[in-house]
Amino acid sequence: TASDTITGSARMDVTCASPHASPLSVTANGVLTTNGVANFSNLTMTAAGSMYLQVTTAGALPALCSPIIPIAPGTADHLSFATQPSNTLTAGTTFSTQPKVEVRDAFENVVNSSAPIQLAAYTDVACGSAGSGALSAASNPLTATSGSAQFASLSYTRSGSLFLRASTAGLLPICSTSVSVSAAAASKLVFTTQPHFLAQAGVAISIHPVVQVRDAFDNDSSTVTTVTL
Repeated sequence: TASDTITGSARMDVTCASPHASPLSVTANGVLTTNGVANFSNLTMTAAGSMYLQVTTAGALPALCSPIIPIAPGTADHLSFATQPSNTLTAGTTFSTQPKVEVRDAFENVVNSSAPIQLAAYTDVACGSAGSGALSAASNPLTATSGSAQFASLSYTRSGSLFLRASTAGLLPICSTSVSVSAAAASKLVFTTQPHFLAQAGVAISIHPVVQVRDAFDNDSSTVTTVTL
């Protein structure tokens, strides 16, 4: 009936050889035995998956490894970009890195959810000002599979700064990192200032025309060219 101090730790494998990445939370760890018994309380883990509990003593007794303890995720708490979209894009083309959005619990575990995830285009970091371009994808909204929505064939047509807003019912929306969208290849000329509709022979018109080079999506192009009237 000699007293001993029992300590528990979270482990990754059946032999308890590898420490778990997530810490073990317990009211008291390093419990002094009473009549050979150590009672632990409020034992929690924040990482979903599989855990083994190893107990050791301050004395000479060998360590003990528990059977597998499956830990399920908590309830859905927020959305997270598991994969951010590529940070540059040419208007009208698909992102080289397609975004992936996950439904997670408060401890960043992916929740087994089939929620529909909607992406929308915005021009500011707070996702408060909607973008004027066309955002298209193979599917949008996209139903999450086991809590994960991997978007495909996502493209956007307006040049400038772009932020993607991900949303689903019941959770706060989130905003992606910034994407710099450049104009596509020059494809047309447009009059941004029309010449004055009244003119007199031999007299310079009062309003001279201004011509802009643009791409197929009406983005201004920086292409250098000679424009002849």
